Amino acid sequence: MVKKNELKGKTVSYKKLNYANFFNGINADYDEFILPITYSVNTYNFKFNNGALTTGLGINTLYFPASYTPGDKTMRKVEFDGYEFKACWLYRKEGVNPIIGQPDVYYENFLIVQSVEGNFYFIDICSTINYIMQIRGINLSEVPEVLNYNLNGVDSVLICSPSGMWTWNSKELFATKVENAPKIKNMCLHYERIFATVEDDRNQIWFSDDLNPTNWNVSLSEAGFIKFNDERGIVNKVLSFNDYVYVFREYGISRITAYASQEDFSVTQLFVSSGKIYGKSVCVCGDRILMLTQNGIYAFDGYSTTKLNLNIDTMLLDAQNQFVCSAYCNGKYYLACNLNFNDDKKILCENGNYYNNVLLELDLETNTLNILRGVDIRHLSAITDDKLSKVIACYVENGKFIYGEIGNFGLLYENKLPKCWKSPFSDFGYPEKQKVVKNVYLKSNVPLTITIRTEKLTKPYYVKPKNGLVCLNTIIKGNLIAIDFETESDNCYISSPTVVVGLV
Repeated sequence: MVKKNELKGKTVSYKKLNYANFFNGINADYDEFILPITYSVNTYNFKFNNGALTTGLGINTLYFPASYTPGDKTMRKVEFDGYEFKACWLYRKEGVNPIIGQPDVYYENFLIVQSVEGNFYFIDICSTINYIMQIRGINLSEVPEVLNYNLNGVDSVLICSPSGMWTWNSKELFATKVENAPKIKNMCLHYERIFATVEDDRNQIWFSDDLNPTNWNVSLSEAGFIKFNDERGIVNKVLSFNDYVYVFREYGISRITAYASQEDFSVTQLFVSSGKIYGKSVCVCGDRILMLTQNGIYAFDGYSTTKLNLNIDTMLLDAQNQFVCSAYCNGKYYLACNLNFNDDKKILCENGNYYNNVLLELDLETNTLNILRGVDIRHLSAITDDKLSKVIACYVENGKFIYGEIGNFGLLYENKLPKCWKSPFSDFGYPEKQKVVKNVYLKSNVPLTITIRTEKLTKPYYVKPKNGLVCLNTIIKGNLIAIDFETESDNCYISSPTVVVGLV
């Protein structure tokens, strides 16, 4: 704190400056001394909304439709009392509409869940009650891959893992095991064949018989495999995209041309990456595929890759991201991963052991990135029905799995999420002048902490708005000034920060 008598005898000219407009998000890749103050050097749990900091991402109670009637928006709370589940998937089933006068066909969709004990259950997505049924005959310790497939004219799911392959539909009480299937780790459906990575040989892609994903007999007329042996590394992910099968390997992408006859299959090498590609981050997002590498997030259009300029590359350095997961919904790419915030804070899950510490939400239209920090998400699933479209997250808290839907809730159920917007240092365009911060003004609907930093000191102020306005009076002196904004309030709106600075 600078005493007023220390300024006597010096000419001070005061300037009122717009401090930040909050239009831009985080930029951790540039030196903060050259960044404009419209960027933040560290931010999380806020959302950037038309130049304001607003309620950020969170996870809260899952709701599903309670009626099939078109236009009826009645919702029900989804509860699995007595069940703790760690993953979920959508099972799409075509049915006959029971409502007189309504269209003849609708999708009678279900949510399949896997409990921590390895059992599988399902419920109607659209129903007035939560009637939980078990899928018998299957128990898996690992989280499997689940794929919708019309098997022998019946809408079914294929449940595959290194422990085996099962088929099931809602007409059956028991899942049926496919005895000769390979030990599948990841799979996709392409022209009525299953293409899969396998546990036994991570350099191979297996494919099933044409029109029969349960036939894995290796022959020129049935199933088979393709071997990859080059510098691109092991196979982690396969996707069907734009008439091709794309193989995402540790350090590259290969393309398989695969139509009816396997004799006509061909492989093309497309891309070599200098950084490791994390297989579970690879996700089809409309007309492109997004993926996380050690060097950042890339977009792939089927031919070439483009690195997305999200300004978080330095936060990915040395981050352990072998447990990432991803989903795409409503034009947004969701990625649970690890970021190094390089601060002295520990937010929620960071106080213990965790796999992932953030959820990234990337709007592919605006290229806006929102960061939810402090949640250890283990599984993401996009659930799209005729009457809803949302992402369900399964995360770990205090050793227990919790599920919920992702939205702009600003908290994890009842747990408050600390929100931070940290400014770069600035000389306000007067490098030769000493600065004296006299006032800070802003609009806010919640109490917050304003921290003023200089090259020599850090001073926090807890302030409460009056009639939606905050006025902080202080005298802080320094050559370089930074002003940070923090709050734990879930429903927040902060905008239009203005600072009155004296130049000495």
